[in-house]
Amino acid sequence: MNSPRRESLPRGQRLTLAVNLALSAGAVIAALGLAELALRFLVPFHLPLVVTQESRDLFVKSTTAGLRYELRPGFAGRAFGAEVRINSHGMRSPERPAAKPAGVRRVFVLGDSVAFGHGVTQDAAFPALLETMLSEAATSGRVEVINAAVPGYNSVQQAIVLREKGPAWQPDAVLVAAVVNDAEPAYDLGEDGLLRWENPPEVYREFIEHTIGGKGWRAFARRHFRLAALAGAARPHFLTRNYLDYLDQLYADDSAGWQDAQRAFRAMRDQCHAQGIALVLAFCPVPAAPEPDVLRRIRLKFAGFAQREGILFVDLFGAEHSRPVAEVVLSPLDRHPNALGHRLIAEALAPALRKALSEASE
Repeated sequence: MNSPRRESLPRGQRLTLAVNLALSAGAVIAALGLAELALRFLVPFHLPLVVTQESRDLFVKSTTAGLRYELRPGFAGRAFGAEVRINSHGMRSPERPAAKPAGVRRVFVLGDSVAFGHGVTQDAAFPALLETMLSEAATSGRVEVINAAVPGYNSVQQAIVLREKGPAWQPDAVLVAAVVNDAEPAYDLGEDGLLRWENPPEVYREFIEHTIGGKGWRAFARRHFRLAALAGAARPHFLTRNYLDYLDQLYADDSAGWQDAQRAFRAMRDQCHAQGIALVLAFCPVPAAPEPDVLRRIRLKFAGFAQREGILFVDLFGAEHSRPVAEVVLSPLDRHPNALGHRLIAEALAPALRKALSEASE
């Protein structure tokens, strides 16, 4: 029995259909291309810390006991999403002598990538903004803010910087900008000039694999096309259940990392008290709305610790969340504060530092 014969479209209709399909595909590709160009040229867009070090010359092995690396003195170039210039003392701060001039009061800033100014210019980072704000409000003399923050440093390393390098700058006040990473292990500096952990926690392995690892066209697209990276970041890694569970364990009362951080803060408090220096501990939370319960508990844990230990504490949650999250961060992929975020932080810190400087001078 003969099977029924399929009737094909007339040649003219087939040609019209092929043209329409080609035009539709071309329109989709053009739209995606325009969206990619818009992300690249119209939106300040940065990838996460692990892929934005950019320069392998920014860091150098440290000769200070307990510090594995530090900023390279005299470095000038692009790193962490912005132009960076490091002074002769190994700080992202104006070039100035360590000896404090007469009539000058100083604030010594300790922190990691947030205080360093990841993704923004030096003048837009909150330490530089604080210098201007505090100097303008001073009744006499001026205020210098020394930015000794180094990307990747935890609280233990910050305590070492204060102990070994701080006294030479004769600070009147010390500002410690704490973040949720403070209880994590210290980074190592690889021979290739990149920061890394020898054995990163599994949650970071998963993040790196999703962001820049993997094989196939999806991984290629995430690495090379911002539109694909953005599409894959609908829920940033630090808001995933796995990462929040990791933080919950990191800040458990019996966690070695949290205990080390507390010892470091106490050491800084004791040093400042012995040397007549005011100490301010500020907590810079990860901007997220609504704030996950785990992040809120960690923030309150820092506040409770500071209260028990008699340390002046500033919770920057209100400042960072006074605007929609998208307005104060670098991008959906990188929740470091942008220029507006840094300004809000500086405005929130200025009153506490004015008080600290006033008390230190009495």
